[in-house]
Amino acid sequence: MMETGIVLRVGLVASGLKASQELDRLLTENGVSFSHKIELTDLTLEHCDKTDLDVWLFDLEEDDWSDILDELLDDSAVPVFINEQAALKRQPHPAFWVQKLIVRLGELVLAESNATISLRAMPDKPQAKVEVDVSYSKQILPIVPASIPKTILKPTGSSTAKEEIEPVVFKSKFPLWVLAASLGGPAALKLFLQTLPDQVDASFILAQHIDKNFVPVLCKIIEDYSSLRVHLPGNRRPVERGEIILAPVESRLYMMSDGTVLTTSGSWTSPYSPCIDDVMKEVAKVWDSTGAIIFSGMAGDAIEGSRAMRKMGHKVWTQSSETCASSDMPEDVVAEGLSEMSGTPEQLARHFIAYIHRIGQAAKAV
Repeated sequence: MMETGIVLRVGLVASGLKASQELDRLLTENGVSFSHKIELTDLTLEHCDKTDLDVWLFDLEEDDWSDILDELLDDSAVPVFINEQAALKRQPHPAFWVQKLIVRLGELVLAESNATISLRAMPDKPQAKVEVDVSYSKQILPIVPASIPKTILKPTGSSTAKEEIEPVVFKSKFPLWVLAASLGGPAALKLFLQTLPDQVDASFILAQHIDKNFVPVLCKIIEDYSSLRVHLPGNRRPVERGEIILAPVESRLYMMSDGTVLTTSGSWTSPYSPCIDDVMKEVAKVWDSTGAIIFSGMAGDAIEGSRAMRKMGHKVWTQSSETCASSDMPEDVVAEGLSEMSGTPEQLARHFIAYIHRIGQAAKAV
């Protein structure tokens, strides 16, 4: 049990402690207690075993990283949260932003542990502080390493065998993942997006079962909770790094062999608009670094698309049932043995960040 008035015990690791002074001050004013304050260059493997704190907070400059940080992500006795150091300077209301950060840190402790946590407003400052009582033991989902080289199945020659056309794989410079959602998807998507850092070395195609009149609302959710650019596909164009492409409702999306996106007046596979299976198949057969996350939704879609992803050696992750408004869609994918990992939207975002970092590090080593 924590001391009265302490929100969280945090270990702060910064690219430069001087540059993190304002974040330090605002966290302290909101009840955070710092067990450690160190610069990234002073981080050692011994810090992996520290248990006198609830969470590590890394406040890093853009593209700043350390091999020790990889070790900490794998072996830390407590959860790790990575923040971009410049993010605070961009906030019009920094105090409110820090309060949200504290809640997210508390949620991380809960999500990645067997913790018993109570989040409640303090009586003296009901809007300013959140008190967190923690009884902690670690239980972190595994981070799956990069895929082995893909094997593409070819026709067997048997007339009864289902022929599989060898796709033309586009050699991409960054990952392009499919975010699949239906009922309850926008709420899950919001949590996923706000957990991502401001700069993401990847892009997404969002396939959300939706009425065309709700598209502007979905665009607003993305704009409010992430720094990713929203793109509504039209004419053929290349996918750009750091964007979310919304699969259209009234036209069909195709991935071309040169990595461009094309929409036509063709129909999605009935009865869904857009059809998640169609989107996943299109991306799986073209993009060399891809995967899919299946969020909350009704049954009937995403299974065939997940099969296509897995057949090409790509990742498929699912939102955990207990966090879904409707768990049928992710549960069906899990039941078919197609999901490699399940977690909360926030967990999925953090694992995605770690995963694409590993891909980037592996590419540099080649």
